Amino acid sequence: MSRNTSERRDRILAAALQCFNEKGVEATGIGEICTRSGASIGSVYHHFGSKEGIAATLLAEGLRSNTHQLEERLERTRGAQPGIRAVVASLIDWIAAHPDWARFIYTVTHGSLNQAGGAELRTANDYHAQLIERHFGPHIKAGEFRRLPSECLASIVVGPVHDFARRWLGGQISGDIRDYINVFANTAWISVRNPRQA
Repeated sequence: MSRNTSERRDRILAAALQCFNEKGVEATGIGEICTRSGASIGSVYHHFGSKEGIAATLLAEGLRSNTHQLEERLERTRGAQPGIRAVVASLIDWIAAHPDWARFIYTVTHGSLNQAGGAELRTANDYHAQLIERHFGPHIKAGEFRRLPSECLASIVVGPVHDFARRWLGGQISGDIRDYINVFANTAWISVRNPRQA
């Protein structure tokens, strides 16, 4: 992909993100995205296939960006508790750095985008799941976590952050969301640690 092509693609995504956050995916027209990005309709369809394709790409790339940031942190982290803190802190830091992107991810209906970008979304989600398994699998086997269904671990660790982030992004909570990293990291660890190993 040439630099010009990449820049054009990025402009389309940035314009679409603004439109989607202002009006929602369904209410946004391709023409509005073209006007705001300066791209032609043909260029938009060439890169993304449809409006839903743009939304699916935004969602998948947001998930990948979040995961890559977490991966870098986990590579520098040793131990179960520091790993849990890294998961919580990385998510909160990503939200603080990309509030518009996060707002879109939290408000878009994932199911409606499965047809447009299902494979890309599955790949992004699978990569995140593999990263978590790779880092925390040995700690789970070593009994450092309480006995939990494996599918519940992520929800327990970051579910409260997601709820808080939605309210922060919606303006219901003021201040810097990063001020709450310790609260959520400590609570997550208490929720999943094996008390017998404490």
